[in-house]
Amino acid sequence: MNTRTYIKMMERYDIKLITHPGDKMPINIEAVAKEAAEHGVILEINPRHNHLNAEEIKIAMKYPVSFAINSDAHSIAALGDMRDTPAVVKAAGIPITRIVNITD
Repeated sequence: MNTRTYIKMMERYDIKLITHPGDKMPINIEAVAKEAAEHGVILEINPRHNHLNAEEIKIAMKYPVSFAINSDAHSIAALGDMRDTPAVVKAAGIPITRIVNITD
């Protein structure tokens, strides 16, 4: 049901980005990533949540979906706090060209 909700949301609305997909409710990341790629929806990676983790990112990368990296700060002190996000990106093997808010 959660996965269907994400998919219907992307089909029905002009969604730009999904924040920490799968964190608040379990989803089939492969189905969500496929739909996100088809609709140009970006998937967010941030250090405050356990999703998207490296394994989920590898699954999502089967499809031409883009990613955004965000500190998900809820306070000024947390701005820019990326913790282990660079390590997750490296472990997942995301090409820099698939991260919309990083330039090489």
